[in-house]
Amino acid sequence: HHVRRGGAMHEFICGVSAFRLLRTPPQVLALYPPLPDISTRVGKLAIARNPEALGGLGIPIHVLVTQRKYLRYSSSVKMHLWSQELPLGSFFENDLKITLSSPLFTLLTMAPHVSVTHLAMAMYELCGSFSVYRPAPETQAHLDAMRNTRLSRNMWQQVRDAHGNGTSLWKRPPLITVHELQHYAEHINGLRGSKQFRQAVQMVTGQTASPLEAQASMLLGASRRLGGAGLAPFENNHLVRLGRKARRLAGRQHCYCDLFFPGCKGGRALDVECHGHLVHDSAEQGGLDANRTLALQSMGIDVIFLTYEQLVDEERRHVAIDHIARRAGFRPRPKTETLMQKERALCKELFIDWETLGS
Repeated sequence: HHVRRGGAMHEFICGVSAFRLLRTPPQVLALYPPLPDISTRVGKLAIARNPEALGGLGIPIHVLVTQRKYLRYSSSVKMHLWSQELPLGSFFENDLKITLSSPLFTLLTMAPHVSVTHLAMAMYELCGSFSVYRPAPETQAHLDAMRNTRLSRNMWQQVRDAHGNGTSLWKRPPLITVHELQHYAEHINGLRGSKQFRQAVQMVTGQTASPLEAQASMLLGASRRLGGAGLAPFENNHLVRLGRKARRLAGRQHCYCDLFFPGCKGGRALDVECHGHLVHDSAEQGGLDANRTLALQSMGIDVIFLTYEQLVDEERRHVAIDHIARRAGFRPRPKTETLMQKERALCKELFIDWETLGS
């Protein structure tokens, strides 16, 4: 798709378009029609006339060119000139033979075009064990039909609500690690977007399994001057090996804590569980949560459940944060009006519809 006759490669999908491809489940990508050759006028016209055929890719498609002579204006393809040296491993070819930016370079090419907070949220998704993608109704019908086939078990798993309906949340292995993210940030000095990239990396506390866990981590972990609660350090996805009595209560050998506070200055060890309605609303899951909570409490670990509603509403948010702070052994001073304005600005960016991230 991105090779002119003569083999001179010059057009690669990057930025938010690459991000959309990276968050699209492979079983959905397999349903895509072939992408028109975006290096040709005919291909650009085909995209402009039928953008729905591209699934969730949307237009304009963001592409990177490495030479000024290839820059062209088009309503369906937005070109970005990259005249600096490309970091190693900046591109790869996906199963559809589309050349796009690697997860790390995708984030770097997004950096000049989104806020630092939204860039950090995109980092959480690519480093996390989740993806957010809303299939079109006809695509969802196809996914429902192949739901229990052997092929679908090897794919990303769509989270379903209490009624069995598919949602926009998907479970998949992380695309990059937090360590790779941090290492990359140290080696991109002087490249466009590197300053915003490093600022965003500092907001990423670890690997999360849902948008709510990422939002809670950013709100609780970010410094007060950035609008956060400054309740660091804590560990995401913390493994707890259960003792004999706790194993009997939970019916398992170990469990993972969403946000684990080890307890400081007299505070108890604390597990903050991000209680999303999609995953926790069924009666069966409620029973599992109760058994798990009792098992952790029997080992001296307090458990607090945090919901989206508690974080979005300012009054409830402050009650929840104060409660977590006290339990974990923090003694934060009341926020000044300036710090409160920073918090409101952060929350306005954090609590968007996650599906629109990067748009």
